[in-house]
Amino acid sequence: YASVSDRTLQYRDQKVTIPGVATILNELMDGQRAAPAGASGPMPVQPDNGMDAMRDSTRSLMTRLATRNNPGRNGEASGRVTLSGKISADVRNNALLIRDDEKRRAEYQQLVEHIDVPQNLVNIDAIILDVDRTAMSRLEANWQAQLGNVSAGSTMMMGRSTLFVSDFNPYD
Repeated sequence: YASVSDRTLQYRDQKVTIPGVATILNELMDGQRAAPAGASGPMPVQPDNGMDAMRDSTRSLMTRLATRNNPGRNGEASGRVTLSGKISADVRNNALLIRDDEKRRAEYQQLVEHIDVPQNLVNIDAIILDVDRTAMSRLEANWQAQLGNVSAGSTMMMGRSTLFVSDFNPYD
């Protein structure tokens, strides 16, 4: 349901970037809010109730993933709060690619299931065209075409539209 890649939308005079699943998981792994690649405007900061519920239900899982220590080069714990995994987005297939320890697969699966949920969203694109009848009456056009015995045309004389097609000799 969710998009793995970031989406940038134009809203009035600003560009809003909606983070994808890959960005969300990368931010959780790093333990900080990173700006998505290509972000050029403010991020929406007003979470809705659905986001609050998701955040509360996944807090313990995120804590378990984010608080694991990475082994250092000598096998010692490095003390960093980041994970060693790598998360990428495959935009062609809307797939999430995760490279990490196989033991963490179930935890990633649970986290993705909490993020990738259907949303009740409606996208409406509308154009409102306000036509003044007096302005329409001043707009006059008379289009005609003829091919053999068939003539067709459209007229908008006096602010009314008429379409006509005539064939006076259909059986010649």
